[in-house]
Amino acid sequence: MFISCEMVGGGTETVIRDGHLLALDDPEIRKLASRFGDPALLLSESWIPAVPGLNMGGDYWEHYARDPEDWVMTELNICENYHPLFMSMVGADPKYCNNPLWKVPNSHDSCSCGGHHE
Repeated sequence: MFISCEMVGGGTETVIRDGHLLALDDPEIRKLASRFGDPALLLSESWIPAVPGLNMGGDYWEHYARDPEDWVMTELNICENYHPLFMSMVGADPKYCNNPLWKVPNSHDSCSCGGHHE
């Protein structure tokens, strides 16, 4: 599956392919991102929101579309306040654990998700 758009001046450009934003692969974008850190990490699609009826159980219209902000804020609350459980629940890669609040006390490199980061 892909999404294309018409460009100013004519022609079309594929913007999203198989759910991946192609701009993240652009060499100029990656060069700019490298000024702030590792572009592979900064531009990775590390968070794919759970949307009922689309990529998880539940009914899209009943559980999500009725109040998307409530759903997203609930997911964020679980992530921020129950980080180890959240990481396990979504099968996330520990390399994305970069919030200092998630560090295990008395350990400089151990994240509460169980991962060890440099």
